[in-house]
Amino acid sequence: MAILNAAGLIFALLAHSLALQGVLALVVAKQLKSYFDSKYPYGTIVKTGAILHLVAAFFVIMPLMVGGFLQYQGPGFRAMLAAGGIYWMFSFVAVIGLFSNNQRYLIEGLVLGGLLVTTLFWLQANPLLQQKTGWPRQLVEQSREKTAARGITSSFLVQPGEAPFPALAPYSKAAYPDTHILSGPKSLRHAWETSREAVFLLEREKAEELGTAVPADTIRGWDNRLRAVEYVLLVKK
Repeated sequence: MAILNAAGLIFALLAHSLALQGVLALVVAKQLKSYFDSKYPYGTIVKTGAILHLVAAFFVIMPLMVGGFLQYQGPGFRAMLAAGGIYWMFSFVAVIGLFSNNQRYLIEGLVLGGLLVTTLFWLQANPLLQQKTGWPRQLVEQSREKTAARGITSSFLVQPGEAPFPALAPYSKAAYPDTHILSGPKSLRHAWETSREAVFLLEREKAEELGTAVPADTIRGWDNRLRAVEYVLLVKK
């Protein structure tokens, strides 16, 4: 079993796989099973780790609640409170089980905390997150509404070579068969000056560099690294 766990851990790390959580869960479960044996030698370490985890979870959950409120107001605060509060509460129950030597409290607290925080994250927090990361599809849909009657088939994006592949590209390619990904300001300027009818999906800063009027109805969101971005839609006539 140790060999299987070690192999699973190595391959999960190499493949960036979600199987890593399963391997770690098996390791934790093995330790929990042995904890209530009177000969178990690491009881103090387990209790110390549980207390540190409880304190660390508190100092992580509180900023998440504040950040949720700042980003989404009431719904964001409630989503973070529901997911984080449930997790902290059942983690506290698990700590009580550790110190009172109550196996039922320990196992049920850990299992319910993990299951409920996962469920509430996907049901409450993730839909709010998608509002911030779903801007590529919204931007392309807006462009199609404005250009549907004109039959435009070309679009241009700007993405430096060292940056990750743009999430906007697949949506743009589906809407405009002749989609081009430009590497920088020079290629953008050239495309703007030489193209006829085309759609430019650009960050606000890059659009301002062209010296053209920037629409007031820009779209804001988060990129693949959860950094704030602001994009504009320019239609070259």
